Amino acid sequence: MREAVSYAIDMDAIIKAVWHGVGRTASSPMPPTLTYSVADDMQPKTRDIERAKELLKEAGFENGFETTISTNDRKQRIDMATIIKEQLSEVGIDVSINVLEWSAFNDLIKNGQQDMFEIAWIADSPDPDTFLFPCFHSSAKGEGGNYIYLEDAELDGILEQARELEDGPERAELYKQAQERIIDITAWVPQYNGELFVGTSANIENLELSPFGWYNLREVTKSAAQ
Repeated sequence: MREAVSYAIDMDAIIKAVWHGVGRTASSPMPPTLTYSVADDMQPKTRDIERAKELLKEAGFENGFETTISTNDRKQRIDMATIIKEQLSEVGIDVSINVLEWSAFNDLIKNGQQDMFEIAWIADSPDPDTFLFPCFHSSAKGEGGNYIYLEDAELDGILEQARELEDGPERAELYKQAQERIIDITAWVPQYNGELFVGTSANIENLELSPFGWYNLREVTKSAAQ
C-alpha cells in the first residue's frame, strides 16, 4: 500500500507549485549532503498511476480506502498536503487533511496516532547515524524520532553495526545496505530535499554556506565598499 502511494505522488509538480522550484525530488531516505548517501546514484520514482492501482489491488484495496494526512500549520505543508490529496484521489484514495499547530502535531506523531503525515528531518552533523538511527531504528519509536513506528530486525542490525565502525569502506557498505532496505520496504515516501540560499553583498568575504542551515560567521569579514 505504501508503495502504491509513492507511485501516485508527483513530487516534481509539488516542488514547482509549492516551493517555486527550489529543492529537488528525493531519491532516497537520506539527503545527498550526508556522508555515505546513495541519493546521487539513484533515481526518484516517477508518477505511475496504473502501477499505483495495481499495487493497491495486490494489497487488497482495489476500491481504494479512506485515510488522513496530518501536518503542522506551516502554509507550505498545508499546500503540499492539498496537492497530495488531489493526486491520491486519482487512484481511489480518499484523504482528509488534519492541520494542527506544532505542539499538537508533535504529540500526535510521537504517540503514533497518525495515519499519513508530513515532517522534515534535518541532521545536526554529516554523519548518517544522526539521520538514519533516530528515524528508522526500532528503539527510537515515537519520541525518539521513529514516527512511523518501524520495527525491522534486518535494518536494526545494519544500523547497530554501522554506528560502531570507524569511517571506511565497510561502514559505507552498511549504510548503502540500510538505505536500500528502507527503499525496498517503502518505509517512507521520500518527498524532497530542500535547498538553502542566502543573500549577501559583494563586500562580504569568507562566508561559507552550510547544508545544515546554520553558518559560522567567525571568519566573515567586510571589506571597503567598491
